[in-house]
Amino acid sequence: VVLANWFNTNKIRTFAGQKGSKDFSEQERKEYVKRIRKICDVFAQHNMYVLLETHPNTLTDTLPSTIELLEEVNHPNLKINLDFLHIWESGADPIDSFHRLKPWTLHYHFKNISSADYLHVFEPNNVYAAAGSRIGMVPLFEGIVNYDEIIQEVRGTDLFASLEWFGHNSKEILKEEMKVLINRKLEVVTS
Repeated sequence: VVLANWFNTNKIRTFAGQKGSKDFSEQERKEYVKRIRKICDVFAQHNMYVLLETHPNTLTDTLPSTIELLEEVNHPNLKINLDFLHIWESGADPIDSFHRLKPWTLHYHFKNISSADYLHVFEPNNVYAAAGSRIGMVPLFEGIVNYDEIIQEVRGTDLFASLEWFGHNSKEILKEEMKVLINRKLEVVTS
């Protein structure tokens, strides 16, 4: 809460566990639901939201599990950080997922990849490693996920999106990405 205030934000992004939803026992899932609800209660006292990112190897690794978790926790301060690449990776249609998660979504993550063969580069032990592979990471509109369609859908919302780039030359790449987004008549905010 203190750090969120220092950063002047009311959104805290986190992950729902460290293993796939199908690997959780019924009891483990119930325990996570209780913990998430308690965390939401704490942040609600400060008018803050807990955003669970749609991400592999968590309780939000598939669209059905994500919706089920949101309904189980049933807390007004529990929201979603919709990562379109990861929802696509789960086998779900990104546009359908956008519509079905819309009541809970409070932020978006945008990133892309050249082929599903390279999805492993976004695994935490690789992507956060300085020497990790960056092969397959591509600019937003050059990858396998169709961001033209996604942009058409999200432009009608008043939510923010973060461009995620873990590859080399991050300043140059993100600068170019922002130019492309501006040319597509999207508002770009930089810090």
